[in-house]
This record gives sequence, structure tokens and C-alpha cells, in this order.
Amino acid sequence: MAATHQQVQAIQGILATCTAVETAEIFKVLQSTHNQAPHVVNSMTTQRVAKTATKQRNKKAKLDNQTGGPKRPLNSWMAFRSQ
Repeated sequence: MAATHQQVQAIQGILATCTAVETAEIFKVLQSTHNQAPHVVNSMTTQRVAKTATKQRNKKAKLDNQTGGPKRPLNSWMAFRSQ
């Protein structure tokens, strides 16, 4: 994920106000979390996909309730499977 120009400027502003010790501590934390980054990104992506899927299911269910049911008529196979 690439940082935007505004994010870079914000970070530069923060680092400009830090002492040398604080800046060194920030970089130490960033380096230690760098090794954990793939796990964090995968976890965040998984959560985002799960939330999106849930929203889509909820939206479809809401749409079906508003229109009185599915948009297509029930075919014989689906009627058999729903018993």
C-alpha cells in the first residue's frame, strides 16, 4: 500500500517536532512491526472481505423483503431443494 502525499507530509511534520531519541524510538517500533506486517495486512484484508460479503448479503435480503421475494420465479429444482 503506497502512502499518499498528504500522509508523507503529516509524518514529516510529526518527525520534525520529535527529538532524536523519540525519532529513534519511532523507527525502532516501525522496524519491529515490519516483520509482522504481512500477517496484519492479511488479517485486515480478510476482515474487510468478510464485512463486504456480510453487507452484500444483508442488502440482498433487504431488497428481497422490499420487493416481496426473489426477482425470478422458483424453478422446480430449487423448490425440491427447499423442502
